Amino acid sequence: MEILQTNIWKVEVLEDQIMFITWLESAADMEDETFKLHLILFTNLLKEHNCNKFLVDTRYGHITMNVDIQEWHDLQIVPIYLELGITKIGFVLPEDIFISTSLEQTFEEDKGKLLNTKYFDNIEKALVWFKEEN
Repeated sequence: MEILQTNIWKVEVLEDQIMFITWLESAADMEDETFKLHLILFTNLLKEHNCNKFLVDTRYGHITMNVDIQEWHDLQIVPIYLELGITKIGFVLPEDIFISTSLEQTFEEDKGKLLNTKYFDNIEKALVWFKEEN
């Protein structure tokens, strides 16, 4: 069920209460503050729709997360994920090595390490993982 679409992303809720985000091409050109606002909105959507897992498709567009954004994410967003009881986070990574590496580094920060996060090269593999027991 699609719950939100903008020129930057599309957000859906899949079966088993998995929130699914597809970042669109225009997301690659986002300013840091716009990205932060989207993540804050995302945490509100997780809570509103009672989702404890999410899958993010970054193949079409995503910013390269600089160190400041990575640290902000670890201090401001990850605690919300932990409070919401997020059990699994999956990323379908783009071929762009810089974007892929920045995403992986973000979840290697102090608090991010506490989350069950995996990276995939396609959606099908990710969905299989989501169906497995924790």
